Amino acid sequence: MKNLISIILVFGVMLLAIPAVALYKKPAQTKDDSSSKIIKKDVRVEALKEPEVYKMLDTKTNTIFEIKPRDYVIGAVFAQMPANFEKEALKSQAIIAHTYILRQHETVVQNSLPDLMGADFSNNFNMYQAYFNAEQAKSLYGDEYNTNLKKISEAVDEVMKKVVTYNGSLISPAFHSMSGGMTESAKNAWGTDLPYLQPVKSDGETKEKGFSETKTFSAEEISTRLKQDYKDIKLGEDKSQWLKVGDKSESGTVLTLTAGDKTIKGSDLKSILSLRSCNFEISFKDDTFTIVSKGVGHGVGFSQYGANAMAKSGSTYDKLLSYYYTGIKIEDIK
Repeated sequence: MKNLISIILVFGVMLLAIPAVALYKKPAQTKDDSSSKIIKKDVRVEALKEPEVYKMLDTKTNTIFEIKPRDYVIGAVFAQMPANFEKEALKSQAIIAHTYILRQHETVVQNSLPDLMGADFSNNFNMYQAYFNAEQAKSLYGDEYNTNLKKISEAVDEVMKKVVTYNGSLISPAFHSMSGGMTESAKNAWGTDLPYLQPVKSDGETKEKGFSETKTFSAEEISTRLKQDYKDIKLGEDKSQWLKVGDKSESGTVLTLTAGDKTIKGSDLKSILSLRSCNFEISFKDDTFTIVSKGVGHGVGFSQYGANAMAKSGSTYDKLLSYYYTGIKIEDIK
């Protein structure tokens, strides 16, 4: 079965999701540099009512398309999670997608965003949650499309009215492909502490073939890449000291490191070297830097591969969501 490679996303408080762009035999890849956006509006659930349609702006044509809620959630799940995942994991992803878009809709209602021209979100999926229309999903899944459509549609229909709340408000349901064995806090990832986005152990993904990735770089390449971002950086004669990990979080995220004479964030080096996560180790030998990273994505909130492993062991969608989002409730909307 093919796995969906995702490029994240997303979010409210840290928006969340991911535009999947290819089927690939690797863990779903998430792109999280746009996921640190924070929606500060408090969206209370008791007065919410699902709109008849959501509106998506096509940024190329400035045309607004209307999408029914059910169709939207199906398309979002197609874009965000491999269809061969367990049904309970797919249900969880459907609730995440639904929570996100309803929160996004209410945020726009409360605070109109001129760039959206009256829409709820756009098809710029570096800014907003990923969504596939039927043609996009068919182009990726080919002959498997109808089978996967049936599976995802059934999962969505079983949870279509449900959303995730914390103290009566919709959460910003951050998610990622796989953690490094423990999820990360929103505070460490984005500087905003949220009670429901706290670290939890997540070791189901550690058994996945693509859990870790090893990349090597010559000293010359490291020098070139660093100088592209830091023009005045001083690296020194001892190459083994060019990159040194500093502070790490409990979850293994590199918070700071030294690059030559500069102190930078782990996320900065992740971007410079196109690493899969900020959970990494660095070694140097024979004029070569070796960097081993664990997990895929920012590591905050719901771990897709971790949740899928739990679902294989019998956990239902409510257990999955309650595990990865601390202190939440799953509620029905009108």
